[in-house]
Amino acid sequence: KSTKNTIPTRTVKTASTLPRWRSVTLSPPSLQRAGSADAETVYRKVSPSVYKLFSAASEKALGDLENVSQGSAVAVSDRLAFTNCHVVEEGRFHVLFDDVSESIIEVRVVAADQDRDICVVQSEVNKLKAIGRIRSTANLSVGEPVYTIGNPSNLSKTIADGIVSGVRVTDSRTIQITAPISPGSSGGALVDGAGDLIGITTSYLKDSQNLNFAVAIEEFWK
Repeated sequence: KSTKNTIPTRTVKTASTLPRWRSVTLSPPSLQRAGSADAETVYRKVSPSVYKLFSAASEKALGDLENVSQGSAVAVSDRLAFTNCHVVEEGRFHVLFDDVSESIIEVRVVAADQDRDICVVQSEVNKLKAIGRIRSTANLSVGEPVYTIGNPSNLSKTIADGIVSGVRVTDSRTIQITAPISPGSSGGALVDGAGDLIGITTSYLKDSQNLNFAVAIEEFWK
C-alpha cells in the first residue's frame, strides 16, 4: 500500500479519526444507460476526474515517504471525491495529486463508513474536475463491458477493460469484474461502456484470477 516514488508535499489539514458516515449533497445516480463508446473516448472523458490520493501520519512522513498510503479517488463535484477508507484510515494528512496538471489539492475526510469501505474527501477550494455522469447499478447486466481507471502501483491514470462478472448483495452492493485491480487502484473509477461512473474499485481476491470488486456507486447515498 505504500510507495517509494516521488510524492509532492504540501501542508494539509489533520483529522485524528475518520468522521461518521453522512449523506453528501449530490444528485442521485441516473438509472439510464447512455450507450457505449470506445476505450479511447471513455479514457478522455473519465481520466481527468481520477486523482492519486496520498495519505500519511504527518506532513513530515509524507515528505520523507514514511509509511505513505497511495490510492485513488474520483471527483464527483468540484470539491468532493469518493475513495476507499482503507486508503486514508491510517493517515492524518491527505492530498490529491494530478500528474497531468501537476496540481496538489489539500483534502480532508468528511464522511466515512469503514464497514462498507467508503469514504468521501473534500477540498476547501473548487478545483476538482467532476466526472460527467453517474449511473445506478439497478439495471447493470452481467456480461456488460466495463473499464477501470486508477493509479495501480503509482502508475497514473491507468485504464483496463473487462466485463461485469456478477452483482453481489450482502450488507452492501458490490460489483464483481474481470477488469484488473492492483494495489494503488483502490478508490479508482469503475465505469460502464459509456464512461458513466458505476462503482469505486476496492479489492481483489489473492491467489485467484480476475476476481476483482468495486463498491456500487449508490452505496455512497445510503
